Amino acid sequence: MVIGNPKGTIRNGESWLGNRSYGDLPMNLVAGRSGVYAQWNFCRDGGLLRFNARESLWLRNSAGMPSLAMFRFGSGSASLERTSIARLRQGDERDEKLNRPIIVVYGPGHEHLKEILKIMHCPGQVIMARDLHELEEILPMAEIVFGWKVPPHLYGKACHLKWVQSMGAGVDDLIANPDLSPTVMITRIVDQFGPIIAEFVFAELLADVRRLDLARQQQSQKIWKPFAVGSLQGQAIGIAGLGSIGRELVRKARVFDMVVYGLSRSAKPGLVDFGFTPAQWPEFVRSLDYLVLTLPATAETQYVVNRTILRAMKPQAIIINVGRGEILHQGDLVDALHQGEIAGAVLDVFETEPLPPEDALWKLPRVRISPHIAGPSLDEQVARFFVANVLRYLHHEPLQGVVDRERGY
Repeated sequence: MVIGNPKGTIRNGESWLGNRSYGDLPMNLVAGRSGVYAQWNFCRDGGLLRFNARESLWLRNSAGMPSLAMFRFGSGSASLERTSIARLRQGDERDEKLNRPIIVVYGPGHEHLKEILKIMHCPGQVIMARDLHELEEILPMAEIVFGWKVPPHLYGKACHLKWVQSMGAGVDDLIANPDLSPTVMITRIVDQFGPIIAEFVFAELLADVRRLDLARQQQSQKIWKPFAVGSLQGQAIGIAGLGSIGRELVRKARVFDMVVYGLSRSAKPGLVDFGFTPAQWPEFVRSLDYLVLTLPATAETQYVVNRTILRAMKPQAIIINVGRGEILHQGDLVDALHQGEIAGAVLDVFETEPLPPEDALWKLPRVRISPHIAGPSLDEQVARFFVANVLRYLHHEPLQGVVDRERGY
């Protein structure tokens, strides 16, 4: 069947280029202001369906007919992008002609990732799910998910899924998800968050030692009253977790001439001044002025910093958590602060996020709270990491940041 020149369907400023077909599906090509469009006129409702040929996404169902398309409806000079998704009964999750993986991208606050991935020539068919409804419809088609804060239960719909790339470093929610098949590979972003998290930590340390809160308070009250300030030089900083983030903290601590303690499975000889293993927590924290937590959330690290460890610290010590909320027992921390067993805390991560308004931590004067912003996932950086991993995936090469589900990271 040939549609022919569809009289009455060519808008001002457009020209008809002729007939084309996709498999057994005939269509017309139309050149317009926004590029080349394809259109066909046998929709169920008798309307005219138009889609951008360069941005369209096709799948075939078991009958060989296209069953999914990204397209545009035209009305006058305006167009509204829509997504139409038909269920695949026995379809292939890849475009048969181009053999490109279908990549579903979802992440609140990362709405520009699709454009960035396009600029970086991501080698796949990228669909940006703009809300949870679209995500639920699209996931059954996905071979790859590039995601952040995907509701865990939705992974049960991802019947063709082979790989999940997290937009962040934390993957404990993915590992613990029973709806995510154990055959699905998980990767996380690595070697990107160290510098920016270290900046956050040392901003807080400098604010503490230089007493910037007091300076701002006096300024607001127009008080001129000199006060004593300290220095980071010679202070003891302990870094629990010596991965990429911990190593960057060590590097910056050296710049400030601090004494560096470190805790890791291997104690990293030569990296720090004093190294400890997880069996030595009380000895590790005993001499510290600052304890920084960068550990992942695993069965071994859950509540590893509890009342026993807090009591082993100096009363002048401050604890900084930029790892995971589950590492630090918040109830024990509140008690330790009330009892004066430690001097204060800087908390960017929590057991429950957002931190509930009724939580006692909000009211404690020596606690500084931030809403999990110490290590933001910057769109261009995580996109570059992901595109490089997609290239490895397509060439059957080992991926970066592969998660060991047994170890938890």
